[in-house]
Amino acid sequence: MTNLLISYFAFNYFADMIMNNLRLTFFFIIFFFAVSFTLMDNSLEAHSFSFFKHDSLSLAGSTPVPDSLISDSILTAARDSLTPIYTKGFLSAVYHGTIIKKEKFQKDDYRYAGDLFKYSLPSFVYDLGWLGQPNEISFYGKGFQNVSYIIDGINFNSRITNSFDLYKIQSESIDSMEIIPLAKGFLYGSYNNPVAVSIYTNDTVSFTPHSRIRYFQAPDDEIYFDASFSAYLMSRINFSFEMTNSTISSRFDNGAYGGWRVSSKLRYMLSNKINFVAGYKYVKTETQLNGGAAAENKEEINFDNLLSSVFYPTSSNFSSRYQKYNQHNFYLKLLANVFEGVKTDISFYYLFDNTEFRQNERTSIKEIPVIINDNEFKTAGVSLKQDLSFSIFRLQFLSNFESAKFNAGFLYNGQTINNFSFGGSAMVNLLNGMLVPSFFTKYLKYDNSNSLGTGADVNFKITPTINLYGGYSAFERQNSLFINDINNNPMPPVQQNINTFEAGIKLYDNFIYGSASFFNTENDNDLFYTIDKTADTLLINEASGYFTKETNIGGINANINLRFWKLLVSANSTYYFNHDKEKLSLPEFTFFGGVYYID
Repeated sequence: MTNLLISYFAFNYFADMIMNNLRLTFFFIIFFFAVSFTLMDNSLEAHSFSFFKHDSLSLAGSTPVPDSLISDSILTAARDSLTPIYTKGFLSAVYHGTIIKKEKFQKDDYRYAGDLFKYSLPSFVYDLGWLGQPNEISFYGKGFQNVSYIIDGINFNSRITNSFDLYKIQSESIDSMEIIPLAKGFLYGSYNNPVAVSIYTNDTVSFTPHSRIRYFQAPDDEIYFDASFSAYLMSRINFSFEMTNSTISSRFDNGAYGGWRVSSKLRYMLSNKINFVAGYKYVKTETQLNGGAAAENKEEINFDNLLSSVFYPTSSNFSSRYQKYNQHNFYLKLLANVFEGVKTDISFYYLFDNTEFRQNERTSIKEIPVIINDNEFKTAGVSLKQDLSFSIFRLQFLSNFESAKFNAGFLYNGQTINNFSFGGSAMVNLLNGMLVPSFFTKYLKYDNSNSLGTGADVNFKITPTINLYGGYSAFERQNSLFINDINNNPMPPVQQNINTFEAGIKLYDNFIYGSASFFNTENDNDLFYTIDKTADTLLINEASGYFTKETNIGGINANINLRFWKLLVSANSTYYFNHDKEKLSLPEFTFFGGVYYID
C-alpha cells in the first residue's frame, strides 16, 4: 500500500510536466502500471525465488554472500528457482585497477556523476564552477578525446567529438565504476583511447517491489529529484524504471541549466543459463554557456555576479550562447552461462545523439558572431565480450562493430563511417594465483584506416593483501574527425603512436586499503586544436586549425583509506613530474581527503 501511495503522489505531482513530453508520458505509464500490477498479483508469491545483494564486479565463480546490512538470515535460492545473470566487470578487487562501489561513493560529496572521480586515482575534474556546465575530466593526465566511457558494456562517447559529458548519467543509478589500468586502456571501447572508464548501472533483481525517491533543494533554485522503481511483472520478467530531473537558475548571468534523464530495463529470465535484458535511455538537457567572467586583466580575481559582466550575456531576455542536447539509446543484451567456464555478453544497440549549439541566434550583440550548429549522429552496432576459463587459463575475447551516420556542420551531411575492432587478452594463473601474467592485443579498422596495439602486464601477490603490478602497451591511434574538415579545408590524417606504462602496489585489507603507482604516456604526434585570434573579435570558439607535437606525461599517485572504529580517513593525491615542460592545463599537484563517520 505504501508503494502505491508513493507512486500515486509522484504521478500527480509530475503529471503536468510529463504530459508535455510524450516519451516521458509513455514510460511513466509503464512505471505506474508496474506498481499497481505487482501489488495486485498475489500469484507471484508462489514463485520460489529469493535474492541476495549483487556485486557486479564479483569474481567469476564466486559464491554469493549476504550483504552485511541485511539481517542475519541466510538468503538461499531454492534448487528449482531462477537466478539472474549479471554483467561481469573487467577488474578484480584483489588485482591492480580502481574499483569504486556505491557503498564507497555514497559517503562522498557529489552533485553529479563527474564529482565521483574527484576522490579516485589519478584523476582531476576541470570544474567550471556551476552546475550543468560541460566539465572535462582527466585520468592519468589525459582528458578530452582520450577517454572511453563504457556504460554496461556499450561505448557512449560522442562519435563526433570522442568525448562524453557525465551530466548525461543518472548518478543514483550507478552501482560501481572501474578505471582500467593505463596499459590496458586502449583495449576497451570502440576506439583506441589511452584511458578507459567502465560504469555499471543498478541491475538488482528482487522479488519484493522496491521504490526509492531522492529529493533536495539548494540555493539559486537548485532542485534535484530522482525516483526509481523495480518489481516483477511476471514470474520470469523483471522491470525497473528511473527518472531524474535537475535544474538550477543563473547565479551568474546566462548560466542556467535544466535536464531530464529517464532509463528503464526489462529482464526476461529464460533459464538460469540465459537472460535477455532490453533497455532504453533518454536524456534531454539545456545549458546556458556564459563563457566565464569578462575580466579586463588577470588581477581581477573576485567576480561579482551582480556587477560584473560575462563573455556571453543575456540580451533582451534571450541567451546569447546556449546548447540543447537530446539522446535516445535502445539496447538488447544477451547474457549466457550455457557451459561451465564460458560466459557470453552480447549487446545490440542503437544510439541517437543530437547537440544543438546556438550563439547570438536571437540576440543582436555585434561583438559576438552568429553560430548555429546542429551536430547529430545515429549509431547502430553490436558488442561482444566472451570469457573462457579452463585449468589455469582465462581468455577474454572482445569485439565491436558499428555504423555511424553523421549530420554535422563540419562534416559532410549524410556521411557514414564504419568501424570494427577485435581483440582480447590471455591470462595465466601461476603459483595458485600468486603470479598472474597476461598478454593482450587489439585490431581496429576505423574509416578504412587500420590500427594495431599490443601489451602485457603482470600481477604478483606477495601476500594475501599486497599486490605488485607492472604493465606496458604500444598502440596506434585512430584519426580524429575534427581534422578531417576544419574550416572547410581537408587535412591529412595524423598517425599517432602511443606507449603507456604503469607500475604500482595495492594494499587490500579490512582496516587499511589503498594503492600507489607510477604512470607514463608517450605520444609521438599528440593533437592540439587552435583558435584563430586574428578575427575582428576574440569571441570565436570554433577550432580553425591544429598542430601536433611529441608529448611525455608522467606522474605518481597515492590513494589511502584507513578505517578504525566508526571513522574512515580517506586521501588521494597526484603529482606530475614534467608539468612545466609539457605545459599541462591540470594542476601539478592535487590532494583530496576527508574524514567520515560511519555508523
